[in-house]
Amino acid sequence: MKISCSVIRDILPLYAEDMASEDTRRLVEEHIASCGDCRKQLDEMGASHDLPPDIDTAPLKKMRATLRKNRRHTVIIAVMFTLAAVVTAAVFLTTPRYIPYSESTVSIEAKSDGTVLAIFGDEVSGFYADHSTALIGPGCAYHITAWDSLWNRHVCRKPVGSVVLNTDGETVAAVYYYDITRRAGHIISDGASDILIYGKDQVPDGGVATLPRGVLAIYAFFALILVILGVLAAYLFRRHGTARKVLSLALPLPLAYLLASLCIKGFNFASYSVLRDFGAILLLTVPLYLLFLSAAYLIGEYRRI
Repeated sequence: MKISCSVIRDILPLYAEDMASEDTRRLVEEHIASCGDCRKQLDEMGASHDLPPDIDTAPLKKMRATLRKNRRHTVIIAVMFTLAAVVTAAVFLTTPRYIPYSESTVSIEAKSDGTVLAIFGDEVSGFYADHSTALIGPGCAYHITAWDSLWNRHVCRKPVGSVVLNTDGETVAAVYYYDITRRAGHIISDGASDILIYGKDQVPDGGVATLPRGVLAIYAFFALILVILGVLAAYLFRRHGTARKVLSLALPLPLAYLLASLCIKGFNFASYSVLRDFGAILLLTVPLYLLFLSAAYLIGEYRRI
């Protein structure tokens, strides 16, 4: 029985994919041996499997560049996180641990040439000194305190030794020691005042008290206000591309400063050494700011992907 071309063409796909039985294959081969049209159609089916290779590599290059950029930002995040941790640890290790007053902590010695020495004990690794014009008599009144740190205690002990107070040759009318350990939360309590350790008391009827400075609290308050205003502005201008981009760069800065302040000072911003504490806060603010920027960029990239 002669099989028509339409039947053969129905089973040609099975033959081309090598999915037909042996009898069917023999039947197809006998037919295409004498039918040029069916043989041509079979050849076209075979040619359709030989697809030309895709030589457009632009999408792959773009994907590779995106992955490389994300990898760089991931490295930056890791570096900034490590740097922030190192700065925090360094500040913690060098944070002053104030030493209560005793005769072995510090003593004052006046030389014949008018020089006044502060002689600190071996446990003292640092001190603060401030002076003002004497209220009684000529000269200046000095206010000093001594401190130690975990770094000096366990890593590298380096005692202060002797220090000249009046380096400019001024007369020293009095030297006070302000014992911060006697003051709860850096606030004068129970009438705790500076201890006169040399000279004449400048306020005989009362007491001289060295108070901490609260300027860091003002800076932290301004940073908090800027964060709140930045969040409100980001919400109001969420559909404005340029404003949103500017805010994405500006908002992390006060946020980083506020977080650095909390890491360095906690919730008590009173400071007896404003320059040291403010410098430590700024030093920690930089890696935190870059960390926020890199994290925001990566989050945006993942959302787009």
